[in-house]
Amino acid sequence: MATFAELEREADELVRSAGLAGRVGAREHLLASMAFHAGLNDSVHCPACRSVIQVEEFPQRNGLTITCPCGVCSGTMKGF
Repeated sequence: MATFAELEREADELVRSAGLAGRVGAREHLLASMAFHAGLNDSVHCPACRSVIQVEEFPQRNGLTITCPCGVCSGTMKGF
């Protein structure tokens, strides 16, 4: 199982390589999905509202809904 620090490094690299480093919440959105799959889903906070980012699996188990109260880190990730 990956540690949270390892997930952070991987998320940083993915965000950097995708050209999203300047987008507020992109890193945390990705990191929340990675942490969910690693069983660490209550560890990621939104950089804007500082709330814990919530992650829920789609009923069909083919994606995730990711939300925070202010919406900065909210969205979906499909194809898992």
